[in-house]
Amino acid sequence: MMYHHTPQYQVLLQKALLEKARGKSDERIALEGGLGCSKMTVQRFRKAENLERRQRLMLHYDVASKMWNYCRDEIELIIERRKAGDEFYKHTERLAADAMIAFYYVNPEQTRRWKDHDGLKTEYFCYKPSFRRPGQVVKSLWKIDIVNGQYFKISEDQADGGKPGIHKSTEHSDGFGFSKSGRLWFFLMEQSREQPRVFCFHKRDIDHAGRISRLIGYVVESDKRYSGGVFTFKVGLSWRGFDEELWKENFSEKPYNHQEQIDNVPLPNGDKLYTEIGDRRIIFDSDVLKYIRSSAKIDEQALD
Repeated sequence: MMYHHTPQYQVLLQKALLEKARGKSDERIALEGGLGCSKMTVQRFRKAENLERRQRLMLHYDVASKMWNYCRDEIELIIERRKAGDEFYKHTERLAADAMIAFYYVNPEQTRRWKDHDGLKTEYFCYKPSFRRPGQVVKSLWKIDIVNGQYFKISEDQADGGKPGIHKSTEHSDGFGFSKSGRLWFFLMEQSREQPRVFCFHKRDIDHAGRISRLIGYVVESDKRYSGGVFTFKVGLSWRGFDEELWKENFSEKPYNHQEQIDNVPLPNGDKLYTEIGDRRIIFDSDVLKYIRSSAKIDEQALD
C-alpha cells in the first residue's frame, strides 16, 4: 500500500513503529531503515501523544515514506487485524473517491442532485443472482449516504443461510459512488476477502411521491475462492419502504422484519412473489425480479 503524507497515515505509521520497536532499539531502526535521522527522531515520533488530534505532520515526507516502507510488515499486520481503526478506512475511502472523481471529471452537483432533487433514498434492497448457488437470488440491504456533498458512501449487508436451522453466514461491503453521464457508479469492497464489486445503474423508476423506488443496472465481481473468473450480472435496487408496503399488502397478519429479508434463496416459481425458508418468507419486488431472472440461470459448471 502506497504511503500518503497525511495525519491519518502517520497515525497508522506510529502504530506500526510501536510494533517494530518491541524487539529493536530506536538507533537500530534508524540505521536499518536508512532514515537518515538520529534515534531521537524515531523516539520522539514513537512516543508522541494525541497524534490523531494534531493538525500538522509529525515527520517530513522523505523520513515518513522510508519509515513506512521499513515498517511494511507491521502495517499489513495492523490492517489485517483492523487495529488501525475506522478513521483510517474512512480516510482511504476519501482518497479513492477523490481520485476517481478527479480522473473522470465528475461534477459533484450531478451527484448531489440524486439526493437533493431526484428522490434517491437512504435504504434499498439489492437483488442480484448468486454465483455461489446458481438459480438463486441474493437479497441484501444497502445504505446510501452522501459525504461532504461530493460522493456517495455505500454499505451493504449480505447473508447466506438457505435451509432452516442453518446458521447464516454474513458479509459486509463498503464503498463509494458518484454520478456520471446520468448514471450511478458504485465501487464496493467486500471486507473479509477484500474483493471488488463494481455497479452501474442506468435506469430508475419514480413512484407517485417522487421517490426513486427502483434502480436497475449491472454488476461486475469476482471472488478468489472460485475459479469461474469474472461474473457479470443484471442487478436491481428496490426501496426498503416499498418492500415493507409489499409485505403489509400480502402478509399483514405477520410483523415485518427487514433483517429477515436478507438472504441467498431460491428464485420463486412463476409469478410467486416470495420464497419460504422454514417459517420465514423472503418477499420480492416482481419488476426487479423479472429483470434479473435471465442472469440467475447460469451454468453450474462455471463455478468448477
